[in-house]
Amino acid sequence: MSFAMIKKTIPTDRSIAWISLVPQLLLMAFLFGIFYILKVKEPFVFVGFTYLLLSFGLKKIFLKNHNKGIVLTKEGKDMEAIASFKKSASFFSKYSWIDRYRYITLLGSSKYSYREMALINIAFCYVQLGEIEKAKEYYQNILREYPGNNLAKQYLLKLNSPQA
Repeated sequence: MSFAMIKKTIPTDRSIAWISLVPQLLLMAFLFGIFYILKVKEPFVFVGFTYLLLSFGLKKIFLKNHNKGIVLTKEGKDMEAIASFKKSASFFSKYSWIDRYRYITLLGSSKYSYREMALINIAFCYVQLGEIEKAKEYYQNILREYPGNNLAKQYLLKLNSPQA
């Protein structure tokens, strides 16, 4: 695969940690119980609304830098995006419990942690900037810390291929 093809391919992996659905379903059951006890008409509607409100609210608060980085990447502002992703990675390093328990704290079900995703996005931005050695270094560091990261494996293979 050529370097041009790598640049056009945005890193995405929608892998779900299926076990994450258990605490989320328990939360919905808990909310249903509260609305049922309060004798709310149509408790399922209120459960859905409350769950969505919690989900969007938590992500808006805790994923501010991460989401900003994604927007900046889409706008082609890769250096600014790197700064946002570094802030995100730093936040999730400092408050690792939020990321570790993201199934509850952020109502997320991604297999990858947000810190891990931030690091992948930093590496991707370096590819976009043409700083291939820096990108390789990030991908290698990601694989040392997260050996099961398929995105890092795939991109490192592409960057190390003779056609890159």
